[in-house]
Amino acid sequence: MVTCGLYDLKRILSNVRVRVINCVMEQKRVKARDLGVTLNFYFDYSL
Repeated sequence: MVTCGLYDLKRILSNVRVRVINCVMEQKRVKARDLGVTLNFYFDYSL
């Protein structure tokens, strides 16, 4: 059984967030706009 709860996203490091966003964009073909992020955020932290 899965226990669902709220998680404070501010606790996730930026580089981890970018890796998750990258995975979703590449593997699931979801656009950044649909995720609610800008490409500026993506490129600023992907280095």
